[in-house]
Amino acid sequence: MTIYRTVGAWGAGKGANLTPAEVDENFYGHEQRIGELEDNPPEGVGIASIEVTGTTMTFTMTDATTRGPFPLPYAVFRFTDELVHGVTYQPLDMFVVQQGNPVTDGLYMVLSSYTSPPATTEDPNPAFDPDVQETDGDPILLKMFGTTVGKRIYGEEYEDFQVSATHVGGYTRVMIFGNTDITEGAVTFTDPTVDTVGWPTPPEYGTEFKFRNGGDAPLLFSGPINFQPGHTGLVEPGGVVLLTYTVGGSFDAEGDFLLGTL
Repeated sequence: MTIYRTVGAWGAGKGANLTPAEVDENFYGHEQRIGELEDNPPEGVGIASIEVTGTTMTFTMTDATTRGPFPLPYAVFRFTDELVHGVTYQPLDMFVVQQGNPVTDGLYMVLSSYTSPPATTEDPNPAFDPDVQETDGDPILLKMFGTTVGKRIYGEEYEDFQVSATHVGGYTRVMIFGNTDITEGAVTFTDPTVDTVGWPTPPEYGTEFKFRNGGDAPLLFSGPINFQPGHTGLVEPGGVVLLTYTVGGSFDAEGDFLLGTL
């Protein structure tokens, strides 16, 4: 018990100076109570469990009370349809690029603010660059899916059918009718790392090219092609072949190539 000298909220008080023993008793009482708090501090109310339901979160406390439910932030993806030039897209926006380039066409998600290249009178459909980056090198766009589709090429008078970037990953049906001169029914591959005109963007190693001779004349495949032992580059009508781009700018070939020599 604390001994007070004057009148106050504690009562009348002693009304006289405290003796040395009374002063010591006051100090001793205070020290005892402080020591008890230090040795046995009271336990506060903490979190016993957390429950998340949908987009809300509720806390159950150790005294059985609850806090919440609190709303949780959640990602909202916004599909904006086809890419529009000169528009600023925000993170998690998604758009489709369809410019006829199988290397860059596809569905993209925006990782940070991105402004598409504006259209001009001279260039109403500027080329899309999927590799734009932040100043620290982080990508701005993420390609979700490609939109490469099969290519069907029709014709009768191909002097030399030149394979280019437009055929990457596609299915090409070359149709030449009534032509018995195989040199005029030719399908020619070039090294994409060298031919920058036909291949503005070289395909990745492992990219496949599938062809079918849909005409009634033979086709002769030529270029830096690695044929299987004993096979020629000649494909009869109806034949299907697969060529895979590989290291060194060449193409590994398999499929309905004829055996023998030309």
